[in-house]
Amino acid sequence: MLNATIKADLLRYTGETSSGKFLPSLLIPGFRFTFFLRKSHQFKKNSFLGFIYRILLQLDAHFYGFQIPPSTQIGKGLYIGHWGTIVINAKTIIGDYCNLSPGVTIGQTNRGKSKGTPTIGNKVWIGTNAVIVGNISIG
Repeated sequence: MLNATIKADLLRYTGETSSGKFLPSLLIPGFRFTFFLRKSHQFKKNSFLGFIYRILLQLDAHFYGFQIPPSTQIGKGLYIGHWGTIVINAKTIIGDYCNLSPGVTIGQTNRGKSKGTPTIGNKVWIGTNAVIVGNISIG
């Protein structure tokens, strides 16, 4: 049930990767959403588990204000410290061990020389209310 990516996420929230920390961690909004995001990405959309995880992801997205599509490429160890609006374009690439703060928008520019979506490297902290758009690389 806990693959290496989810264990890395769990480590960011609890400091441990033991299965005993998993269930209590589902009460942490950032970990809970990240877990359902990972599982939604893991299972096909048309499978039973894929359907269930996508419903749970959508419920959490509406409740916590996170808008991160399951198709977004996100490395291991994602940390969402507080719940609040976070909007990320599906084509964005985020590296390992990144932190996302409330109010973050990572999006696409559709014209001009910066047309495209951002690429976020490893170990990047994106602060509160940051807006990152266009074909740029950070980290």
